[in-house]
Amino acid sequence: FLRVIVFFFFLISPQFCLPVTNILDSLQNVLKTAGEDTSKVFIISEVIFEQQKNGEYEKGLPLIMEGISLGEKLNYNFGLGRLYRRMGDYKIHNEKIEEAISWFNKSLEIEKIAGRRIEISSCYEKLSEAFLWNEQYASALEMNLMRLDFLAPEDTVDVIQTYFFMGW
Repeated sequence: FLRVIVFFFFLISPQFCLPVTNILDSLQNVLKTAGEDTSKVFIISEVIFEQQKNGEYEKGLPLIMEGISLGEKLNYNFGLGRLYRRMGDYKIHNEKIEEAISWFNKSLEIEKIAGRRIEISSCYEKLSEAFLWNEQYASALEMNLMRLDFLAPEDTVDVIQTYFFMGW
């Protein structure tokens, strides 16, 4: 697992910035050799994130399902919280907003239990986006207000972004 973490930080290190396709290719190569453990769930989440950044949502669905299945089998909540958000992103991309909200709420439940402030904030941000897509503006505003409760003063960019979306 440590090998995977070190490799991951190597990939995102500014002094070794690689084009996104190289990052994705590298992650996919590591995924091929990963065992059936938490590191594989973590790598799957990162591969999906990179694919979604590239707009490759459809390509990632089988991998999301594999990651969720393995994460549930291992009871790896950190990975599951992230994968549930990735599934919610996939559902929004496919305009299945109610399903996206369900996935984001599943992620939020996990993150609240773990007390991971930044991930909780991310869940509220995702929920706000989903409610905006669904034209549920009061609910979107409520999610942004909840998000502010979990942002620290040093999270300046996120605070500004949240206030911007609240004014939208």
